[in-house]
Amino acid sequence: MKKLFVIMLAAALLLCACGKTAGNTSGADPVSSAASQTESAAETKVSVFEPIKGKIAEPELRRLFDGNLDCMLNIFELSELPHEKTPVSGTLYYVTERFTAYSELEAYVNAIYCADAAKEMLGYEVNGHVRYVDHEGKLCFDSYCATGKGYYVDWEDYKLTVELLDDSDCYFTVSAFVEYPADEPKKEPYAVLAHALCENGVWKLETMYY
Repeated sequence: MKKLFVIMLAAALLLCACGKTAGNTSGADPVSSAASQTESAAETKVSVFEPIKGKIAEPELRRLFDGNLDCMLNIFELSELPHEKTPVSGTLYYVTERFTAYSELEAYVNAIYCADAAKEMLGYEVNGHVRYVDHEGKLCFDSYCATGKGYYVDWEDYKLTVELLDDSDCYFTVSAFVEYPADEPKKEPYAVLAHALCENGVWKLETMYY
């Protein structure tokens, strides 16, 4: 029954998104657009994420989703952690803010995402290069994995609705707005169906949500 409910809800969200594309028809700079999103979302950047245990409700889900936005916007997908301008070795640059050691970043990501998702995120390779590595005991960013792409969802003041909750699973919808580049841009509703699960007594997200 739970699986059927989730499938139906996901299908409804998919239908709402039909016909929306991210084509850049106005000549807007996608890198600049992504940068503005990075500045406006997940403004509170921390280096430790306290694990969420016990009962979960909207405040805890918001904290998880805010951590997700931070990872997506500021660490992995649209930007990278601040780092030195001069490489320490090849394409490796020492990270200068938030995390000193690789283990600190690893702990942060593992507190937000389930083990499989965190492992995939931290270990994702681009032609043999990994985004963040340990170099001589310090956290380094590999510029070979630098990203820059358009992102047009505005998560500010997003709405969160719990759809299904039990002792081990929670499905919730996060609703916001998207405004794609166009000659006459307009805001349109945007939503994702997210899944939090209780892994070894700690609530975490199943994957990264965009």
